[in-house]
Formats: sequence, C-alpha cells, structure tokens
Amino acid sequence: MNTNKIGKMICGLLLCTMMMSGCSVERKTGHETATNDQDKTVVQKSKETDSSKTVEKDTADEQTATNKQDKTDTKQTTSNRTVKTQNKEAAKNDTNTNVKVNTNSNTNTKETGRTICIDAGHQRYGNNALEAIGPGSSIRKPKVTSGTEGKYTHKAESEVNLETAKKLKSILISRGYKVVMVRESQDVNISNIQRAEIANKSNADLAIRIHCDGSGNSALHGYFILTPSSSNRFLSSSIVNSSLRLTKCLLPAIQKATGANNRGISYRDDLTGTNWSKVPTVLVEMGEMSNKQEDYALSTPAYQEKMATGMANGIDDYFK
Repeated sequence: MNTNKIGKMICGLLLCTMMMSGCSVERKTGHETATNDQDKTVVQKSKETDSSKTVEKDTADEQTATNKQDKTDTKQTTSNRTVKTQNKEAAKNDTNTNVKVNTNSNTNTKETGRTICIDAGHQRYGNNALEAIGPGSSIRKPKVTSGTEGKYTHKAESEVNLETAKKLKSILISRGYKVVMVRESQDVNISNIQRAEIANKSNADLAIRIHCDGSGNSALHGYFILTPSSSNRFLSSSIVNSSLRLTKCLLPAIQKATGANNRGISYRDDLTGTNWSKVPTVLVEMGEMSNKQEDYALSTPAYQEKMATGMANGIDDYFK
C-alpha cells in the first residue's frame, strides 16, 4: 500500500470512531435528559403531593378548628341558655320571695292610724294610798286595788285581766292598730290616775279598761260595761258621748263572739281611771268570778280569746 491510501484509511477510521462516539454521547445525553425530566416530573409530582398533603392538612386543620369553634360556640350557646335559665329561675324565686315576703307584711302592718290604750285592771298587790276620784274632787279613794278572785278557780282577777288584755293587744296589732299597754306584768304599782294619764299622753283614740266582777252572787252571770253618765262633772260632753257610743258598739260584738249574757250598761261617775281621762273610756266587766261556770270560762285561753275578739270587733265598729 502506498502512503496516501494508508493515510486515507486512518482518517476514515478516525472519522468513524468520532461519529460513533458522538452517537454514544448523544444517546447518553438524551437518556440523561429523559432521566432528568423524569426526575423533575417525580419531584414535581412529589411537590404536588406534598402541596396536596399540605392543602389537605390545612383543610383538615381548618375543619378541626371549625369543629372546635362550633363546639365552643355550641358550648357557649348552651352556657348562655343555662345562664339565662338560671337567671329566670332566680328572678322567679326572688319574685316569689318578695310575694311571700309582700303577702306576710300586708297581713300585719296595714296601718289604721288609730291608737288604742289597754288597761288590764288591778295588779298583784294593791296600793291603799288615797287619790282624788277626779280633777278638783275632795272625794278620795285607794289608788289601786288587787281586785277580786275566782270563787272556784281561786285565780286572781288581775291575772285574768292581763291574760285577756294581751290577747286583745295581739288581735288589734294584727288589724293595724297601734296599741299602748298600761301594764304587761303583775308586779307593777300604777295608780288609777297614772293609768288615765298613760292614755292621755299617748294621744290614744280610746282607752279600754278590762276587769272581772265579783258580786258574791253565784247565780248572777254575764258581762256589762261601765261608762260615764251625761251628768259627769269631770268629763266633757264629747268624751261622755264618745264613751257611750263605744259602749254600744262593744256590747253586741262581745255577745256575738262569746254567746255570754249581755247585762247592758252601768253608768258610773265615781271611777278614778275614767274621770281623769281625756279620751273616750269604758270599763268592761267580762263576767262574774263568783259564778262557777263563768269563773272557769274566764280562766281558759279559748274563752279569753273569744272575749278579746268581741272587744276588737266592737272597736272596729266604733271607727266605721
């Protein structure tokens, strides 16, 4: 072979080698590109998956938060409803308490604007010191006596008088009267003039003196009322007339409440406690302690309550 041919052959071989090498590079480059594209796709898909997961997680979180908020709102709504219900119940209870409360006050404190003086006659021990039976009078009597006693019960009149007076006090207060008690104990020393002055100083609308009689006649029974006559020189005609009107209100009311024998009116102008009074005044003799049936009756709370109720009813009628 000549040199030119050998050179051409070598050049041809080199050219072929280079071409084959180029193809291999292209193939490799194409494969790498495809691989890279595939990797990019996987990465992209992975990113999308991650993004989807993130979105899903966010959505789930949002849903969870929403559910929590809904639960919170529901709980708050329930709580609000509970509070409202409790408030309504509390208001209802307050109202009922007030109604209860407003129903008991009206029963006992309805004011009449009237003042009643109650004098439970006598006391445990009398006071025999003398005092004038009326302003300017020369006639004098013991300041106060201890009264009579039950022939059968042997109970002191002063005790029966006080027990009945306390019952009358309770009834009058329950009806709205203001009550002034001359005494609320057996162990006092209050003269008849002082008793009248207690009623005067209290500006009482009337004074009621509570007593029992002890005539000594066991057949005699019933109640009666002592009131000043129109000839009384110690009292104004207004006091005398008002006292008589009160007497006429008391007599039928007591009879209706007790069923006792009504013995009517006894006009008396020698009673110290009456003659010194500046308000309408009467003295109720509730019954005879020398009569067996009446003696026992006057000592019982039940009969005393009836007697006190009758007097209270008569006082009500007086102010009508």
